[in-house]
Amino acid sequence: MTEFKPIAKLLKFKGFRCAGLAFRRRNRLDVLVKPYKNGCRCPECGRRGTIVRQRSEPRFWRDIPVGPWSIWYWPPEIRCASHGRVTERLPWADAGARVSYRFEFLMLRYCQIMSQKATAQLLRDPASTVSDLLHRSMQRLREGYRIRELRAIDIDEISYHKGQTHATLVLDQFDVVKALNEAIDEVRKEQWRQATQADRKTLKGLRWLLYRHSSTRTKRDTRSLRALDKHNHRIYRAWQLKEEFEQFWNYKATWAAERFIKRWTKSALLSRLEPMRQFVRTLRRHQQAVVAFIDSRVTNAIAEGINRIVRILKNRPSGYRHLDAFSDMIYLAVGDVDLPEQIPARFRTL
Repeated sequence: MTEFKPIAKLLKFKGFRCAGLAFRRRNRLDVLVKPYKNGCRCPECGRRGTIVRQRSEPRFWRDIPVGPWSIWYWPPEIRCASHGRVTERLPWADAGARVSYRFEFLMLRYCQIMSQKATAQLLRDPASTVSDLLHRSMQRLREGYRIRELRAIDIDEISYHKGQTHATLVLDQFDVVKALNEAIDEVRKEQWRQATQADRKTLKGLRWLLYRHSSTRTKRDTRSLRALDKHNHRIYRAWQLKEEFEQFWNYKATWAAERFIKRWTKSALLSRLEPMRQFVRTLRRHQQAVVAFIDSRVTNAIAEGINRIVRILKNRPSGYRHLDAFSDMIYLAVGDVDLPEQIPARFRTL
């Protein structure tokens, strides 16, 4: 079968040879492959069998497109003494898959960086077919990866009844600091609206400077903020309260944290800054959840980062028809297992 050698070389067969070709329809090429050595192995027991006549509807394994062709493998059937009539074992495809490892690897890598529709166009398959193949591959590759020794689940809220009744709620540093920064920004906006044209020059560029944590500021930034005590005492007072609140996250005991909040909220109310007063009312309303962070030290920073990626995945194809398709993309993009790397190394090709 020397006439098939160029085809086998083009398709990068390893350990197999091309034994036949058939054009079924436009741009589809069926390839009958056989092993060079030790072929006709049963997929169940590994014993050799004898090749039998193909059924009317042979089983095909989809492979990656090559040039203008969509390649389909056509492995022969054998008769095993123990398991009867079976399809020959394929080292380049999983026993439960209908696509080759090369196809799976490309599909997984493409879906990590683009929509399933775009992946389907590159692989020359309908989007619904790619979605189904992706789900099957991910279910198989994720088998065996289970959560063990789970101690805590980090989510924004757990609602078990209509009306937002929560069983577990911890507000961490991210949530509280965000609300505090918004209050400070409201003070800045009020002073900007009341300031003259000359005074606005001293307030320009303050927004992001006021947001910065003390650990990320330069000495020059700190001097600029302290100068507000002369130019705009109300903004300076709001920033000073924010600086004082940073101490809260260093407490180890809840009783000490509660005492700090009581003292700090009283000072914030006396500042006569309405946005800061609103923050105090919010803080007191959720004080139990805020103080709970001192004991648990549970932070949703990772969850917030994942949520950002999930929103990007959701917007990439303008939504999904089925939850399974959306879940697959989330697992593929931010899961704890690099699924393409589960494909045997010699079949990972781009």
